[in-house]
Amino acid sequence: MIMTRTLRMAALGSTLLLGACQQYQWVNPNRPAADMGNDSIQCQRSVERLYPYQPVVVQTSGAYVTSGYRSCYRTHYGRSCDYVPGSYVPATYGTQDLNAVPRQNSYNACLTSKGWRLVPAKPS
Repeated sequence: MIMTRTLRMAALGSTLLLGACQQYQWVNPNRPAADMGNDSIQCQRSVERLYPYQPVVVQTSGAYVTSGYRSCYRTHYGRSCDYVPGSYVPATYGTQDLNAVPRQNSYNACLTSKGWRLVPAKPS
């Protein structure tokens, strides 16, 4: 269940990446559009076995040190300054699916092998 939802999200994501403004759709000149659902599910199941969800930890930003600065202010005795040292900001990490791209490519190849083509959608 989770894999199917993840695969659907990946398919949607790759379709959206194809064009921010342009919409795309799968079409097959030899089959009705209703057959797309069954072919899509078959391809999803096939590629989930080949490329299961494989989370890996990845670094999303590097560690760095902020700049120190001097803070000055007036006192009864004149001017006084304090130095505020920089601080260390550690790297951040997240997870990424190592198999997302090969799974999406295999899904697209599977549908293509069944005669489906990803084409720009006609404007509505």
